[in-house]
Amino acid sequence: MKQVINKSMCLTERTAIFLVERLNVDAETDKIKYLKCKLALEIILINFSKLSIIYVLSFMLGITKAVLVFHIAFLYIRKYAYGAHSNSSLKCTIISLILFVGIPFYLVNFVLIPKEILLIVLLINSSLIYKFAPAATKKNPISDLKKKRELRRKALVANSVMMLLLIINVIPLGILNLVIFGSFFSCLTLSPYVYAVIE
Repeated sequence: MKQVINKSMCLTERTAIFLVERLNVDAETDKIKYLKCKLALEIILINFSKLSIIYVLSFMLGITKAVLVFHIAFLYIRKYAYGAHSNSSLKCTIISLILFVGIPFYLVNFVLIPKEILLIVLLINSSLIYKFAPAATKKNPISDLKKKRELRRKALVANSVMMLLLIINVIPLGILNLVIFGSFFSCLTLSPYVYAVIE
């Protein structure tokens, strides 16, 4: 039996229900599978919409490559270190725009941080990772101590790779600014103080 789509549902939820039904997942015969598929599709649709807003705006501002570099560096650390997530989709979108568009725009157009300061930023990253990573969330807890240690080690290695890139001097300083500050803001989301603001 198909789930009734009512007008009070948000567009994302209505789209997810439509797609799940196209996949022939029956809500009555396998309710858990249906709900898992619906939730997964909602998450994909929400993230896609946020990414679309970020990259359309970055294209309009002429900083798409800078945003991509910043974003990849952010995710490179976050993959292992985890970090805070906002409970509100709107709040998450606003924070994401400030973080992934505002900061790269500022770095590209107004400031070039010298290598000495970038090295200090990477050392701050290391201390944040060592102290707080991996920063699990309520929805994604990590109870396995061995896994926690392994994720922390990988996050520290990822930060060390960035330090190596800075030291060997093969990447332009402007790109290094984007890479290192992308990683820095990812590390900031590990702090419990930032958790209180974002969540």
